[in-house]
Amino acid sequence: MMRTEPEVVRPFACTPPAPERPEVIVEVAPVGPGTVDLVVRLEYAADTDSDRYRGAVPMRFDAARNVFAYRLPAVSRANLSPRTANIILTVHVEHRVDPRELAAPASFTGFIRVVESCPDR
Repeated sequence: MMRTEPEVVRPFACTPPAPERPEVIVEVAPVGPGTVDLVVRLEYAADTDSDRYRGAVPMRFDAARNVFAYRLPAVSRANLSPRTANIILTVHVEHRVDPRELAAPASFTGFIRVVESCPDR
């Protein structure tokens, strides 16, 4: 399962907030000794043709929460087009030793909604 915190960002507000850095969180079951054999990678990109907000990164295991997590770069007017509606997220999970060891789907797709919240733009 994949989730983000927050699920919605508002970089185009009339009074822009401080740039948000959403966190992508992936739960992989079962968590146990074999978790160290998992490789979890995140691909993210704005849904416009801009290449200013995109990347492919490894996610780290957070043992305190039993999840893989990655905090995205700041979402701001400087790195998104006003036409951006979503930040598309794709997570790939691989087992270093034996792919048949995965108990969950090997990939997840989701998004973070980008809200245009200033009517005069």
